[in-house]
Amino acid sequence: MKIVKIKIIKFLAVLLGIIGIIPIFIHPAFAQEISLGVYPPILQINTEAPASVKAPFTIENNSDNPIDLDIVLKPFTTSPKEDGEVSFLPEGQQMPGADPNIFSKMQIYNGSSVITKITLAPQQQKNLTLHIGIPSDEPPSDYYFTILFVSHGQNITTETTTATTAGIGVNVLLSIGPKGNTTGLLNQFSTPWFTTHGPVTFTTSVQNTSNFFIAPKGDIIIKNMFGQAVGHIQLLPVNILANTSRFLPDTKSGSLDKAIWSETFVFGLYSATLTVALSNTGPLFTKTIYFVALPISFFIGLIILCLLAAAIFYHVRRKLKLRHKI
Repeated sequence: MKIVKIKIIKFLAVLLGIIGIIPIFIHPAFAQEISLGVYPPILQINTEAPASVKAPFTIENNSDNPIDLDIVLKPFTTSPKEDGEVSFLPEGQQMPGADPNIFSKMQIYNGSSVITKITLAPQQQKNLTLHIGIPSDEPPSDYYFTILFVSHGQNITTETTTATTAGIGVNVLLSIGPKGNTTGLLNQFSTPWFTTHGPVTFTTSVQNTSNFFIAPKGDIIIKNMFGQAVGHIQLLPVNILANTSRFLPDTKSGSLDKAIWSETFVFGLYSATLTVALSNTGPLFTKTIYFVALPISFFIGLIILCLLAAAIFYHVRRKLKLRHKI
């Protein structure tokens, strides 16, 4: 037995020694943390030819590691979800617009130097400028693209800007005029006709049939069955790209595709009137819809409470009658 115990102890000692040696030969690999910020996240440029446009923006390295970034101009279009997310065009596909060579008229400046890449030290911030030289014969058109800052040598294979994890971008909406009249359609304004509780959600969708981007403004007024205004939803003036559609959310809830009335207790017949203007000069759309709110859970609780009260009343009354007889 002693020999066996000694062998076991020796085996454990050797095993522990091996385990202790292993970490010496293992070098932990840590992925480089990338934390970048840009401001503003969107550049909206409205101009007419000829023009020399300068749009400043800032990029900042918020990490504790230096980083080398390539600068890429990537055209995008709106996502089919119509919620404001944008999708990069496939590699090789020409950006929509009247001028296929529009990118050749753009430069990114760091001070007085044109750059195609940039190095940021830890916690460093740099002020850059997008310059666009527009000649007198430039045709009217819209162009939508992202100034992407990506890790040096990385291939851009992601389809959406939100899927780009190794970089950051500034979305640019460039509209070269003169512009024509704003045109569009109210695709949808709806809410479930019956609800049992709040908040109440509204779906509002606008189609922009213009050849330039727009930012509609509007609101929803909610009235109760007595005609009193009990709710007001301010719609977010989101950008709708040329010849696309988009949902209009509200300014407070943070939803991308719904306008939300935050009232929790609702009862009775309500009307909701939407008013939305596609531009300062119109067109203006107005539509009223109706919905019924019946808080079933509240009424179930009320019925149960009434039944309990009736049972207690009956029980007390019966006892009083018995005492009276005695």
